[in-house]
Amino acid sequence: MSSVNKATPGLTTGEQLNFLLTNRLPRRWLTFFMGWFSRIESPALVWLFVGLGAVVFRTVHLFKLMGVQSGLVWMTKIFTDPFHDIKIYQKSPYYILRGEMYDTMENWYDDAPLNPRT
Repeated sequence: MSSVNKATPGLTTGEQLNFLLTNRLPRRWLTFFMGWFSRIESPALVWLFVGLGAVVFRTVHLFKLMGVQSGLVWMTKIFTDPFHDIKIYQKSPYYILRGEMYDTMENWYDDAPLNPRT
């Protein structure tokens, strides 16, 4: 507290504590963070960790809101969606090169009779 006393003469103890919490500590932490941030050589790793941190945050948030199962299901969905998308769309470039821009979905539906009694 002695450095705060020198920097803030004439302030009461409560005002000195307020000065310390609102000025000195955030500036030190921000300076430390910016020093660390300026040494980053791979921004891709930063974005990877930001994304992982967001998934962890949302999972814990869902733990508290809706229960552990909902959080784990959501996290599993987020991590497995890219693999599922690859599985679904792996042949799409082939079909586009053949000129089939749209799927008519003819192979998905059988011809159903118009009258359900027959």
